[in-house]
Amino acid sequence: MNDGIVSISERYIDKITNNGNLPAKPVQAPGKLNNRLDWKSVGANGWSAISDSIFETIKKSNTFSFLTRFVSKATFSSGSLFYVSGALMLDGKVILCPFNATTSLIYDPNNDISTVPAGTYGVSASFSSAVLLPNGEILFIPRSTACRVYNPFTNTVRTIGGTPSPTGSLLSGVLMQDGRVYCIPVSSSTALIIDPINNTVKNAGGTYSGAFYLGYCGALLPDGRIFITPNTAGISGWFYDPVNDTLSSTKSTFPYTGQGCMLLPDETILVTSATVNSSVMIFDWKKDVVKTSKTIFASGTTGGSTLLPDGTIMIHSIVGPNMIIYNPYSDTAITVPGTINNGDFTNGTMLFDGRYVLFPRSGNSIVGYGIKGLSFSKEVLLSAHYNLRR
Repeated sequence: MNDGIVSISERYIDKITNNGNLPAKPVQAPGKLNNRLDWKSVGANGWSAISDSIFETIKKSNTFSFLTRFVSKATFSSGSLFYVSGALMLDGKVILCPFNATTSLIYDPNNDISTVPAGTYGVSASFSSAVLLPNGEILFIPRSTACRVYNPFTNTVRTIGGTPSPTGSLLSGVLMQDGRVYCIPVSSSTALIIDPINNTVKNAGGTYSGAFYLGYCGALLPDGRIFITPNTAGISGWFYDPVNDTLSSTKSTFPYTGQGCMLLPDETILVTSATVNSSVMIFDWKKDVVKTSKTIFASGTTGGSTLLPDGTIMIHSIVGPNMIIYNPYSDTAITVPGTINNGDFTNGTMLFDGRYVLFPRSGNSIVGYGIKGLSFSKEVLLSAHYNLRR
C-alpha cells in the first residue's frame, strides 16, 4: 500500500507539539507519520486472518453479527437537539457535533454517561461534521458560523476564521496528511482548507460545478488525495490533490446521487445514495470504474455508513424506520432490528470495545448495536481514513 504522496515535515510536527502544550500526535494516531491505513494491522482483535483476499470470510457466509441492540442510560436535556455527526476521540470517548444545539456532548461508553463540555457553538444548524486532529483536538466543520476547535485536555473551545460564504456552504471535512482539513462545499463552488495549527482558513484550488445541496462527502485515499462524491445523479465525482492544490473529475459517472462514502479494506470506495429505490455504488478509483449493487434500497440512504469488524456495512436509512446491514461480496442486505424514528440517527461510529454507537438527531438517548469484544485496532479506528463523516 502506498504510504502517501504528502510527507509531514518535522517543522509541522513541532507546531503541533506547541499547540496549546498538547502532546505531539501523528496524523494517524497512534501510528506512523503518514496516513497509511493498513487493514492487516487489525490482527486477532478483529479479522483474525486477513490476507490479500480481505473479504474471504464473508464471501463464504453472511456473518451479520451486529444485531444486538442496546439503549444507553445516558440521556439528553432536550429531545429537540440535533447531533448529526461526531468523532471518536483518542481516549475512546465520542464527541457529538452540535447541528441544532449550542453546546456539544461527550459520550463515555465505559461509564455509560454523557457530559456537556465547555464552550458554546453559536446559532442553530451551525455544524454538520467533526474531525479528529493529530494532536487530539476536535475540529467542527462550520455551516452558519465560524469554525470551532475543542481542546479535550484543557476543556476549552477556540474559533478559527469567519462564517463561510455563502452561509451553509460546508458539509464535511477530511483530515489531510499535513494536518490541515479539506472542507467540502454544499452550496458553494469552492472548498475551504482549515489549518488548525496556524489558525487560518483559505480557499482550496479548483471549482465544483453543478447543482449543490446536501450530498457531498469525502474519503481520504491511500495516496493522499481526497475523493469527493457527486452531488447529483449522472455526473462525475472529484479528486482533490493537496500537493498541487488541484481538483479533477473522475472519468466515470455515478448513476445515483452520492450521499456518503467510505474506504473499504480492498481500497475501493463504497458510495451510498440519497435516491429512493437505488443501489449502493462501489468505486474502484485506481481503475476509475463504478459498479452498482444488485440489492436495491427502497428507502434510499443517508450520509451515514460504517464498516463493521465482521466486514459488513451499517447503512442508515434516509426516510425509513430501520437501518440496513449490507454484505458487499454476497450483495445481500438485512434490516437491523429496532426502529430509528425515520432517520433519527444519521451517523455513528465504532467504539474501542467493538460496539457501534449512533449519533442522535432528535432522540433523547444514545442507541447502539453490537457486543463487546470484536473491534478494529485503535490505529484503524482513529485513522483519518476511517474516523470521519461517512
